[in-house]
Amino acid sequence: MIGARSKKYLSLFALACCVATFAFYLRFKSEENEIKIKQQFDFSASLFEKIVDEEKLNAFAISLILSQNSDVVRCFESGKHGECMDVTKKYKDILSAVPFYTGVKIHFHTQSARSLARSWSDEFYNDDLSSFRHSLLQIRQSLLPKALVEMGRCGVFMRGISPVFSEGKFIGSAEIMLDFEHVIAQINRIGNDIFILVDKRFETDCFYDKIGVIKDFIVVNSAPDYDVLSILATLDFGAQSFIKKDGHYFYVRAFSDENGTKLGYIILHREG
Repeated sequence: MIGARSKKYLSLFALACCVATFAFYLRFKSEENEIKIKQQFDFSASLFEKIVDEEKLNAFAISLILSQNSDVVRCFESGKHGECMDVTKKYKDILSAVPFYTGVKIHFHTQSARSLARSWSDEFYNDDLSSFRHSLLQIRQSLLPKALVEMGRCGVFMRGISPVFSEGKFIGSAEIMLDFEHVIAQINRIGNDIFILVDKRFETDCFYDKIGVIKDFIVVNSAPDYDVLSILATLDFGAQSFIKKDGHYFYVRAFSDENGTKLGYIILHREG
């Protein structure tokens, strides 16, 4: 017969086993949840790249059509800023009627890579772009259109750039610029937040849609979650790709241009 002391030990042992089993179960469920979140982040990151590629091709196609438009060619032939401004605003208004392109920008450049007209600025033109807009120099050399993500004086955009010709002579290039708001909205719809952080060294006097700065990065989202930004400000982005902190999960991926130049980071987020 089992004595009272033995029964007590058995009860304590059984309780310890239950506690250990329950703790193991909780740990298993937590790890299972983290695996699911990582999988969702991987999917979102892949989706982000896919949508960006599609948006670049959309910008490419529109720039190609625009470069052969008679209004556009005439304005380039005139070389007049005012005339080209009217053209950029006209076609920006037309494109903005499409929900995906409400934030579209049009930029015309001369054959010497100077700004001829920006659809979003009447006063800001004739600045030399050749020192940092490498795509414009590539197009001048190849005379072929290009789709890419590139940092410019006024921010980072998905871009389509096409050469403009008059009687077979290269006279400049027409550019369609798309921001990341449509991409961000699609990632948000599947349950993840996304923040695009650009290295502060790229900041200029006209950096577009500058929202704020955390550490040495500019947040280019138009409506970021400031509570989450306060947590982001404490993280070491370069240390690891998957981070859990204060009940929040983050996925960090470097953000680079077509030439492999690191622009900053893409941060995915969700609450646990």
